Amino acid sequence: MADANLAVKFGKVIQTPTIFPDEQGKVEVTITNQGNTDFNAPLDLKLYASTDKVLDLNNLNKIDDVSADGNDLLKGTDELLGTLKQDNITLAPGKSQTLTIDFAGSDFRTASVVAPGLYYLFAEVQPGNNITDTNLTNNRASKLITQGDAVIQWNSILLNTIEATGKNGGDGTPPPLAARQQAIVHNAIYDAVLQAPAASDQAAVVEAGYRTLIDLFPTQASTIKSLRDNFLKAIPNSEAKKMVSRLENKLLLMY
Repeated sequence: MADANLAVKFGKVIQTPTIFPDEQGKVEVTITNQGNTDFNAPLDLKLYASTDKVLDLNNLNKIDDVSADGNDLLKGTDELLGTLKQDNITLAPGKSQTLTIDFAGSDFRTASVVAPGLYYLFAEVQPGNNITDTNLTNNRASKLITQGDAVIQWNSILLNTIEATGKNGGDGTPPPLAARQQAIVHNAIYDAVLQAPAASDQAAVVEAGYRTLIDLFPTQASTIKSLRDNFLKAIPNSEAKKMVSRLENKLLLMY
């Protein structure tokens, strides 16, 4: 039995994949032969969608679960979006090939189990012809996909956080409590935008969403803080970002 060491990573997001079938999306995925011998065989490239950075292969919603009348049976927390089967790829050691994944084609569908503002797209490469991949640490990659404005994105983070409380044996967040917590977060977001005119609207939304979410869901604080830091880094107006600390002080008094 032959061995291989294939690595995968995401490249350019040509068109953001959404959850809406009529919008679709297009991304680049690069496969690299990190082994010491030539790779000359078929392979499968699978794409998944997840609400977090941990792909749960044991609890997947699959494309076969979608009914003809549109009544999707969303049984899983994560989702297999489809598989691109390459009949044969030849890669010398250290060489790469970039594939363009088009969600408008028949191989893949847009995600169904995630909120529209923010989710994780996973790519996984699997060699065919009974070839064993000797390094499974690099045959899967993830890409954070965002769309819409900051309010839509942080609403997705809110929904993803609520879902996360029910994973790994957690008790979850029952609907009455979840609705109350959603109201608290959105009230804080809108108050922050109105009460901090010197800060950018985006910075105000990010800080308000972050502050209220870590108070409501302290067990998810590290994930929420990481997202908050990434969002603030992407805001170009440094002067507006300086107002975030003042805004944070206001939020501490308000909530």
